[in-house]
Amino acid sequence: MSILTDYCLWTGQRVNRTKSAVLFSKRTPTSTKSRLAKLLGCCKVNELEYFGLKFSMRRLKRLDFAPLVQKARDHTLGWGIRHLSMAGRVTLINSVLLPSAVFQMTHTIIPKIVLNDIEKLSRSFLWDKDPSHRGLHYASWEDVARPRCKGGLGFHASVKWIGALWARIAWNIIGSPLGLLQRCLSLMVWRSLAPREGSREVGR
Repeated sequence: MSILTDYCLWTGQRVNRTKSAVLFSKRTPTSTKSRLAKLLGCCKVNELEYFGLKFSMRRLKRLDFAPLVQKARDHTLGWGIRHLSMAGRVTLINSVLLPSAVFQMTHTIIPKIVLNDIEKLSRSFLWDKDPSHRGLHYASWEDVARPRCKGGLGFHASVKWIGALWARIAWNIIGSPLGLLQRCLSLMVWRSLAPREGSREVGR
């Protein structure tokens, strides 16, 4: 409670408890959940959404990202395929469709099948002349995803971004050993800021 109180004093903001919720780990005892929720004045939830991100203590599935795929599909229908040149389609794919999942990929683990769904929408948007009729694909996705200097259209393969985004998170942890995320992970996994080499916790 003191953290929230100090935050409100420093920023001049107030916590809207009617719109706030608290998410607990599955290992938290029921009595502790009820006591903390009552103390905070917030309701208990099993899942919550924040800025379009779903937070849950379970592994997110394909169905959880259905709104993301639907939003990409709505984009393709709203743009109107017939009235766009090939260059216009390429620009929209590179600037809107493929990057649409990057924000969520930075914060959550997205199943590869979801990224494949978005790439499938991008392929259809690129080649199909009508949303209801499949057009002739003149080149494979692997070819058009190559850099322009190698004869491709410069599309970014979303699946290949996963490793780079996770590596950035790891680099931030290494570069800021006293950061908030590092300290939280230390308490949750390592139990100390300097885990012993070869310990079981480090392997996890």
